[in-house]
Amino acid sequence: MKHIVFLLYVLTFAVGVSAITLSILFYIRERIRWFGYYIFFQLVVLFLLFMYALRIYDYISFFNVNDVAIKVIVTISFANIALLIYFIPFIVFHMIRRAWGARENLIFLAVDAAYIALVVLYLVFNYNIVFFSILNGIFFADVIFCIVICLLSLTNIKERAIKQAVRIFMILSAVFFPLILLNSFLDRLFGVQTLQFPFGMLLLPLYHLWWNMTLVIYLIYYLSKPRNRRVIQSFLRVHGITRREEDIVDLLIDGRTAKEISDLLTISPNTVNNHIASIYQKAKVKNRIELMNLLS
Repeated sequence: MKHIVFLLYVLTFAVGVSAITLSILFYIRERIRWFGYYIFFQLVVLFLLFMYALRIYDYISFFNVNDVAIKVIVTISFANIALLIYFIPFIVFHMIRRAWGARENLIFLAVDAAYIALVVLYLVFNYNIVFFSILNGIFFADVIFCIVICLLSLTNIKERAIKQAVRIFMILSAVFFPLILLNSFLDRLFGVQTLQFPFGMLLLPLYHLWWNMTLVIYLIYYLSKPRNRRVIQSFLRVHGITRREEDIVDLLIDGRTAKEISDLLTISPNTVNNHIASIYQKAKVKNRIELMNLLS
């Protein structure tokens, strides 16, 4: 079973590298600021998984990892988790278009500072179980907070792609989070010593694997679309165009009149005209010609 766990880490690392590569290409083309932070977040998670993969070697006897190396890995792992405690809510807030102000920044920096102080105490007092439990609690409280925020904000997200990503995040979290939580409190899981994988890190690769596979599929689909279609998707996202307005934009591009759009979408001509006026207002254009120029 230990060998399978190690292979899972290798597969997760490979898919993670693919996701980061495609994410960089996406960022270069779209220049979405928060997505740059998401790439950094992915790198932190990937590095953390790499650190824990090294620890498996000590148990499957590929090579011997001495005590000093273990302590270095533990320290680096805690530093990575401290980064995650700040960046998970930071990324979630930006993804769901929720304001990240000075208050949120101060709160999570304070939580991070408290976490780092507890890490120092945990190491000084020779891996005391009390400090470990508190550290565990802080990390999981951070993740639970993000899941709750996503749930409360889901109805306010207008972009379909973002809403779908948030739904996938919540579904995967609902499936894997109880297992990861259980993993963090068991001495052994699937025959592997989970005390060497605190915070549910034994099962985290599986969670990370499914998330990155979803991301890779989406990015391949997006980046493989014709350039003009990518421009349209970018336009829809930037200007907050609704799903119904997106249908109307597609028909306007095809040269359809308001009457034809009304017949095709089975809505009244007045409703179509209202949607068109809303599109023009959001895009800050005056007519169809200016809209076409904006999309070209």
